[in-house]
Amino acid sequence: LLGVRVSTGQAYKPRSDRRALASADLEITDSRYGLTLALCQCEACGFVSAVDKELRELNSLYERLEDSDYERTQNTRRYQMLRLLRRILRLQPRARTLLDIGAGAGALVRQARDLGLDAAGVEPSLSLVRSAARINGVQLLQGRLPHPAIEDRKFDIITIIDVIEHVSDPVDLLRHAAEALEPALRVVAPWRIEKFRQRFPGHARQAGFMACEPGERSRVAH
Repeated sequence: LLGVRVSTGQAYKPRSDRRALASADLEITDSRYGLTLALCQCEACGFVSAVDKELRELNSLYERLEDSDYERTQNTRRYQMLRLLRRILRLQPRARTLLDIGAGAGALVRQARDLGLDAAGVEPSLSLVRSAARINGVQLLQGRLPHPAIEDRKFDIITIIDVIEHVSDPVDLLRHAAEALEPALRVVAPWRIEKFRQRFPGHARQAGFMACEPGERSRVAH
């Protein structure tokens, strides 16, 4: 669910459904595309996002998220994550550490460890953290970035896959990711930018890279 705070904006689209959000609305495998929260548009740049007041319960909803259909797709998702990791490692062949933000059931962390990386993952959903241990054999950190268990660590690669459009403050997330990054390495955030004006909750799909390159950290969250 996208929710960048817009300082000055105008109404863009009314809410599609008047009922209160439930954790089931955030399921990764949910297919109700086209439904949205109330959206506003930034007068300065044209960026479309959910209205602030619609986002107050987002964190607690993600903590309560359960998605059994998503859990059943882990074999396929591990293959997808392996392909993505190989592509990343071609760009950063000397990388040794990786952090996956919004790690789901741990498919990417599992594959990264199988490739020899020292990999950690952060995931808000209590259910998915348990699933990661049961299905993929990895212990994720339950919560969000910044996380106290890794506040002093730096990582060679940070992945943020299908996540930015779900958080209430993507700019803040990118800032924290940049702070956790080793110098001269990168944040990788596969996304489809046109899908940023999504339904609730939006699910952008992997369609490219936004990389935090050397000298770009001050601009990564623009």
